[in-house]
Parts: sequence; C-alpha cells; structure tokens
Amino acid sequence: DMDQSGQSGLHASLPGRLFVAVDGQVRLWEGVDEDYLRACGFLPPRSARDAAEACRTESLCLASVAYLEACLEEVRAGAGSRGSAIVLDDAAPAAAPIPENRAFRGMVQETELARGRTPPDAPLFTHRFSPCRPLPSPDSWFENVWRDYREGRIFEIQPHGAGDAPSAPK
Repeated sequence: DMDQSGQSGLHASLPGRLFVAVDGQVRLWEGVDEDYLRACGFLPPRSARDAAEACRTESLCLASVAYLEACLEEVRAGAGSRGSAIVLDDAAPAAAPIPENRAFRGMVQETELARGRTPPDAPLFTHRFSPCRPLPSPDSWFENVWRDYREGRIFEIQPHGAGDAPSAPK
C-alpha cells in the first residue's frame, strides 16, 4: 500500500499515520463478531476447520493491532531506527532514517493485552520498555535438555541458581 509520496505504508514514520493504521485495525478486529463470522459461513461451524478459521481470523486481526500499537509506541518513545525497524523522518528532504536512540540499547519492548479498556477507545495493549534478560546458563543447550528429557530427568527439581535446565550430577 503506497502513500502519495510513493513510500510503502510498512515504513510509516509519523505517529499520526501509525495511529490511523492502528485505528483501522481495531475497527477490523471489533468487526469480527458473531454476525461477521455468520456472514462468512463460519457460524454455526460446519466443521472443525470452520471453527479453526473463525478463531484464526479473529487472532490475526488482534495480532495486527498488537504489532501496530507496538510500532506506534516505539515511535512515540523516540527509539528511532533499530534492528529491522527503519523509522523515516518525514521532515527530512529525502525521508532519511531517524538514527537509533542508544538509550534503548539493552532494552526490549514488552507488549501485553490490556486488562479492560477505559475509555473504550483506549489502546488494546499496554507497552513498556524493560531491560533485556541475561542469556541462559550454558548448560541449557538443546542437546542437554533433550538428553535430560529422554532420560526422565527433565522433571527433577533443581535448587535455585543451579541452571535453567535440569541435568544429571556430574
């Protein structure tokens, strides 16, 4: 989907454009109600496939709201371009990328479904930036965990701080 400048909507940089995209997706999600699913032939479900498709449709709409709200929050927070996200500066003559804000290094954005929307037009999700968690202990490699599972040790309780994956005493 291209805007008037020929830029792809995937790289929207202005919070206003992201807000419009979020609003549109929320309306789609809200429109996936019983009447919509009935009109599409998913209700009453004629098969397990129809029931699964109805759930998938609603889930995809909700997921798109989550992704767009997260993008909007990241732009509003001033994180700039980071990872695979390029945030363009519409004020620049050639829509140049906004540089990464290094204050967000070592941070990850956490997104969670909001518990009740008050007012009704409030965001569906809450967002916060939290420090990245440390890498797990070196003993939790797939091969070690798989071996412990095959040998029935995966369910052994380890004392606090003994590593992420149970393993046999050495």
